[in-house]
Amino acid sequence: MHHDLLKACLPSLVALAVLFAIAHSLVRFSGARIQLARLRDLHRCEAGGVQSLAFVLTLPVFLMVVMFIVQVALVMVGLITVNTAAFAAARSASVWIPAYTSELEPQNRLIPDISPGAPYVVDFGVAQSSPKYTKIFEAAALACVPIAPSRAVRETDLSALGRTSADDGLVALYATLVPASASNSVMPQRLRNKLAYSLQNTRVIISFVDKNSAAGPTYNPGGHPQVENFPNEVGWQDPVTIEVLHQFRLLPGPGRFLARLLTRYDGRTDTVAPTIRQQGIIHTTQLRGSATLTVEGLKSVRPHVQQP
Repeated sequence: MHHDLLKACLPSLVALAVLFAIAHSLVRFSGARIQLARLRDLHRCEAGGVQSLAFVLTLPVFLMVVMFIVQVALVMVGLITVNTAAFAAARSASVWIPAYTSELEPQNRLIPDISPGAPYVVDFGVAQSSPKYTKIFEAAALACVPIAPSRAVRETDLSALGRTSADDGLVALYATLVPASASNSVMPQRLRNKLAYSLQNTRVIISFVDKNSAAGPTYNPGGHPQVENFPNEVGWQDPVTIEVLHQFRLLPGPGRFLARLLTRYDGRTDTVAPTIRQQGIIHTTQLRGSATLTVEGLKSVRPHVQQP
């Protein structure tokens, strides 16, 4: 650990050495002479420029404390945002699961890979295979856009925006809500950077409970033999739980420091560093939120195809 700390501090040590060499050269060319007696008097002096020395010595510690306070505040905002994203995705699920989008996904049914009580993970790639999963996933990803970085990150693939139409809608919505941003040519690209990061660093876990699994679907509680019961069918008022996982980007300074595996004073295992993941030059930590809503769509006798 000490070797890693020295490597991390190496640029600062080099900068201090260069600054010391520059200061030594200035003193030498200015003709100044070092007088130890005056230095002793200066050390005992409590007036004038000596107070600046205390400020310089405490400024780095003060800035570090301020940065950690800002980081904790951003994490708290991120937790609120992720829980809001979970509610938005659950609301989208309660609306789109009862819809008839295709023959593979008729009313109240998801693709056959999901069954009651079994969590199903949906990321950006999986969401493209299903119109219903696309709506649920994009609801969570769009809600996480405010906490995504606006700068272009090397680890973010902007080509993902070509597989979704949400980027144009996001830019148009922001221009409508903030008309003053129309003159800012940088804002559309920043919004697309945030959306691309959110799409690739957000996952949705879907699980539901079939309350009438023993007696048949909710719309057929008697289990009529002419009505087939499917394991991937989410009936009316069946609870659906959506869990959103988002890789939240930390600030460069606190993120790098917290990612270091430190030895605690009491000898216990460090629990902070293992929760931080490094992606290239950035550090992220996983934020988690969940919400549960019931499916309110009642299966109709004559289904209507809902265009996603």
